[in-house]
Amino acid sequence: MNEVAGVIITHCHGDHIGGLEQLMWERYLHGWLKTPIYSTERILADVRKSLWACMDELTNMEGCHPNGYDVLAEPHVPATALNIGDISLSLKKTPHVVGEGVDKPCYGVLVRKGAGDEAVVAYYTSDTTFRPDIGDLFPDVDTFFHDCTFSPYYPGTVHTHYSELLKLPADVRCHTVLMHHGKVPEGIDVGLDGFRCAANRHDRFFDGVRLL
Repeated sequence: MNEVAGVIITHCHGDHIGGLEQLMWERYLHGWLKTPIYSTERILADVRKSLWACMDELTNMEGCHPNGYDVLAEPHVPATALNIGDISLSLKKTPHVVGEGVDKPCYGVLVRKGAGDEAVVAYYTSDTTFRPDIGDLFPDVDTFFHDCTFSPYYPGTVHTHYSELLKLPADVRCHTVLMHHGKVPEGIDVGLDGFRCAANRHDRFFDGVRLL
């Protein structure tokens, strides 16, 4: 817990911010550490609002504090990119919940590790609807970690369906790792369909500056 350099919030849905409260408490109670949180101003405001009731009052080292969130959280709005060692992370807006009068703030994360010819670049889409031109939007990416669902398709889905990902060019699919998918259904072989793989929990894809 205390080794966490920071948390990037891509959007405010429970499966993406759930557990943040516990992380912040653990870091504070065991090391008196604030938790750096990185996102846009709008998302950080929504995170604060969602956690306020859980953290509004606490007892800290000096006694009672009425604004517990301010004690536990250290919010940051990165102007361009967040740099941690030789890793650079930058937020890229992506469509998630979009409709008439609605465009929920949501961001993917472009990750660059290393520099020059030795650099590797990955793009984590976060939750997103299908973007058929994603390869053109991010031409330098070595590996895409792409939102994917195998649930029955419906027109208003806010995730990318596997049937849509099959429409990506072969030279993009071969660099794409599927994630956020649950269990891959029987009868589907993502490798035969041209994808790199479907990620499982705790899979590692970085080794030094190279993608495994």
